[in-house]
Amino acid sequence: MKLVVITPVGPGHESILPLAALSVLHLEYHEFTEIQHVIVNDTKGELGRSRARNLGMINADWYFFLDADDVMMPYATRFVKGQPVAVFGAVQINGRVPPINKWPCGRDDLFKHGGEGTICMGFFVKAEIAQELRFDETLDRGEDFDFYMRLPSFYKVKLPLVSVNSKIPSAVGPHGYEELDWHKTCREVVDRYKK
Repeated sequence: MKLVVITPVGPGHESILPLAALSVLHLEYHEFTEIQHVIVNDTKGELGRSRARNLGMINADWYFFLDADDVMMPYATRFVKGQPVAVFGAVQINGRVPPINKWPCGRDDLFKHGGEGTICMGFFVKAEIAQELRFDETLDRGEDFDFYMRLPSFYKVKLPLVSVNSKIPSAVGPHGYEELDWHKTCREVVDRYKK
């Protein structure tokens, strides 16, 4: 079984990519026979996160979407066995899981809480499902939560799959987040799906 880890590298993230890449090299294999890291260069900011992630979807059984400013936990791959379409984990920021961590977490929690302690980027998804859904390239923000809302099912494990360093600024440029209120954006996406 083949896992492809997809990492878009936006403006300002070239220097931190080695940490993400090193974390992929240290992954345990568990059910996987092959792990490949696909790095999509968007350092000029011309593609945007959605297009960069879509371009990274090469032939595989599973994908893991890893942002360039995050690192994967070495044990993360053990949670894929026997799981449904997608697997998320707890959010870990600066080495700690925040007090708000909805677990177990289902679609009702997304409608109720948006991105607050529910799910976030840094997740496994079956390749065939991701290729069918694809990230919406018309969105400059909220494309991640839009993708989550279209998943037919997902599972969240109690442990983190990635570690986020909040001291590293988000990518900048035409598709950058630059002081975006991420929770507000997630709520807006969820509200669209409620309707």
